[in-house]
Amino acid sequence: MYERTNSYQLELGYESNELESCLLMEDYTPLYDYLHIKQDTKYAEGIAPLLQAPIAMNPYPWPKMDESPKSRSVQLLHRSEGAILFKLTTSTTERVIKHFRLNTQLLKEAHFEAFLELVAKLKALHHQGVVTILQAHASTQGIYVVMEYVEGVTLKDWLRDEPLPALEQRLAWYQKIVEAVNVLHQAGIVHGDLKSSNIMIRSNNQPVLLDFGLDGQLLREAGALAEGEIYGTPYYVSPELIMGDPLDQQADIYALGVLFYEILTGQKPYQGRSLDLILRKHMLAPIPKLPDDLARYQPILNQTMAKIPESRFASAQQLLAAL
Repeated sequence: MYERTNSYQLELGYESNELESCLLMEDYTPLYDYLHIKQDTKYAEGIAPLLQAPIAMNPYPWPKMDESPKSRSVQLLHRSEGAILFKLTTSTTERVIKHFRLNTQLLKEAHFEAFLELVAKLKALHHQGVVTILQAHASTQGIYVVMEYVEGVTLKDWLRDEPLPALEQRLAWYQKIVEAVNVLHQAGIVHGDLKSSNIMIRSNNQPVLLDFGLDGQLLREAGALAEGEIYGTPYYVSPELIMGDPLDQQADIYALGVLFYEILTGQKPYQGRSLDLILRKHMLAPIPKLPDDLARYQPILNQTMAKIPESRFASAQQLLAAL
């Protein structure tokens, strides 16, 4: 699902339902203790042991539920400046935990409430194209989300293959991706970080959107981003976001245009040796021309990647109709 970095096998002396309770956030504190993560006001420092060394055994043993310990797996999946993800596996379940690496003491109650409101919207979706959110917590002790583990291959990895998957298959993926984005938008949710590495293709060819765009706002509120600093992947960022406009659905439409070009050609529309060059191309360079055998899709590309938001498709629903 995510980039693999390390895997740790731990022996736990309790039954799976105890760990399941922990995974579902009925009592998350034991999991912190189990991972030997210090809960203090400097949340990123509290995560440091997980980043730098194998996870220690729980210094505060859980009640022993039976005579034979059961093996459980904790696997570090991905880490970045803003978050760390790991996978917890029991004999019956697989879950992904995403920790936001923030100094939560700088956040206000309204920020925690906004985060949990977004999670509540996501939990209510129940759409096959959107990763299932199971639970979340937001307080000065930390912010984290529990979600399903999606087995599959990222769209980014599929597009690295040569030859590319059949065009018919790629277009079918794209239509389902747009359908999922439309579901988000209908629920009042902006993804905010659409990219090929954030889309998992299941074995049944169903694309699933991973991750969501609250990270940037949380990072800004926590003081980790300067005002006007761009959060997201430069290959997919819209011109208005580069100019400092607030995130909205049109930023997702533009990112869908970038994805459309990438799905059709296997390449990013704008590339460069520096961040500044890539961003300048988003703002000023002409929309790239598709090869002759794909020219029939140029009008859709032009309207999704228009420099001015008002010139783009007004909604993901409108883009679906054009497809």
